[in-house]
Amino acid sequence: MSFQSVVSDLKSRVDSFASQGQEVVKVLPDTLKQANEVVVSGFESLVKSETAGAKDLFESAMAGFEKARTDGLMAVVASPIEYLPPKDKLIAVFNDTVEIVSKTGDELYKTFKTGLMPGKRATAGSTMKRGKRAVKKAAAPTVKKATRTVKKAATKVEHAVSQ
Repeated sequence: MSFQSVVSDLKSRVDSFASQGQEVVKVLPDTLKQANEVVVSGFESLVKSETAGAKDLFESAMAGFEKARTDGLMAVVASPIEYLPPKDKLIAVFNDTVEIVSKTGDELYKTFKTGLMPGKRATAGSTMKRGKRAVKKAAAPTVKKATRTVKKAATKVEHAVSQ
C-alpha cells in the first residue's frame, strides 16, 4: 500500500466522520428539547403520583389514629394491626414510582434513539449507548432510595404489628 492510498483512505474516513458529526449537531438541539419535555412530564407525573399516595397514606393514618382515640388504649393494645395504614398502600406507591421512572427512562431512550440515529451511524450509536447508560445511571439512585424507603416503612409496620 502506498503512502498516497493510506492518506486518501484516511481522508475519506475523516470526511465521513465529519459529515456524521455535522448531522448529529443539526439534530441534537431538537432531540434535547424533546428529551427535556420527556423528563419534565415524567417528573410532573411522579410528583402527582407521590402527592396522591402521600395524601392517601396520611388519610389512612389519620383514620387509624381517630379510631384508636375513640376505641381507647386497651383496644389498641389488644389489636394494634387494625389501627395501622394498610401495607398495600405503601407497596402501591412504591410500584407506581418504579413504573413512572422506568417509563420515563424508556421514553428518554427512544427519544435519543430516534433523534440521533435517523440512519445507522457509528457516532450516533456510541452516543446512544452513552445516553442510555446516563439515563439508567440517573434513574438508579431514585429507584434505590424509593426501595430503601419502602423497605424501612414495611419494617417499621411489621415491627409495630409484632409488638
